[in-house]
Amino acid sequence: MVYLLKINKDYCTAVKKLKNMTPEKRSLVLGLFVYGLGIVVFFPFVFYNGWYYLLTGWLLGMVINLINYGLIIYQSHMLKRIAEGASASSFFIPLMYFLRFGLYVAGLVTVGVLHNNGLDYFNIFTTFGAYLVISAVIFLSGLYFPKPGAPSK
Repeated sequence: MVYLLKINKDYCTAVKKLKNMTPEKRSLVLGLFVYGLGIVVFFPFVFYNGWYYLLTGWLLGMVINLINYGLIIYQSHMLKRIAEGASASSFFIPLMYFLRFGLYVAGLVTVGVLHNNGLDYFNIFTTFGAYLVISAVIFLSGLYFPKPGAPSK
């Protein structure tokens, strides 16, 4: 019984730590947790009948999505600096939208071209699924961890 209470106490401190993080760090931590869970799920397929491309597709989508998440954070910091009047380099901000979109397209086109040439190194579905992780985490994180000054329903 004492052991169960200790687990519950540790769980509460983990949730409190998540609540105290900035939204960017919280989304990154939860996203990395989901990515780690995906790696654990797809890893056994490496040994089953040559289905390694499920894991490699997940890893490719993970890397591209984490790069894009970093670009989103960098872009938001640039917008904040411009709003404060500290920087005048606003040309690069709209270009970053196209860069992020281009990274997503390049990943899927690369997987598609390799598949059409008979080289199944990556799976397009796990690559696309890994693209959706950070978006889902940001949405759910905003739902369950609202900002302190946000109005409640």
